[in-house]
Amino acid sequence: MILAAKFVAAGMLFLPLLYAAIQDFRAMRIANWISVLIAAGFALFAATHWQMLNFSMHLLIAAVLFAITYGFWLLGWLGGGDVKLITAVGLWLGPVYAFPFIVMLAVSSSLLSIGLLIVRRWAAGRDMSGYSPSMQRIAGIAGTGACPYGIPICLAAFATLPELFFA
Repeated sequence: MILAAKFVAAGMLFLPLLYAAIQDFRAMRIANWISVLIAAGFALFAATHWQMLNFSMHLLIAAVLFAITYGFWLLGWLGGGDVKLITAVGLWLGPVYAFPFIVMLAVSSSLLSIGLLIVRRWAAGRDMSGYSPSMQRIAGIAGTGACPYGIPICLAAFATLPELFFA
C-alpha cells in the first residue's frame, strides 16, 4: 500500500513538472492545476510518510520560497505560474533538499538565460523561416526577453528530488 502511494505521489510530482516545462516552452504559461496537483501529491506523500517528515519545515520552506518569488514577480522577473510552481515544489523539499534545489535552480536558470541571450544575439535580423519550428520558437522567446522558468524549475526538481522516492 505505501509503495503504491509512493509511486502515485512521485507521479503527481514529476509528470506535472515535465508537463509544466513543456507548456512553459510552448506557451510561456503554467496552468494553475499543475501546481495544485503537485501540492496534492505532497499531501498524499505526507499522509503516508508522516512519521519521517517535519511537516512544519516543509511548510516553512514553501512559504519562504513563495515570499521570495512573489517579490521577484512584483519586480517583473518571474511570472505568476513560476511563483506557484516553485511554491508547490517547495512543499516537497524540506530541510534536506531545499538548498540543493535552490542551487540547481539558480544554475539551470542562469544557463537558460545565458543561452537565450546568445540565441537572441545570433537571431537578431536573421530570417528564421528556414529553421525548424523549435528553433523558431526558441528565437521567438529569446527575442521577447522572456524566459520559460518552468524548464529550470523542472530540471532542479528532477536533479534533487528523486532520492526522496528511490533512496
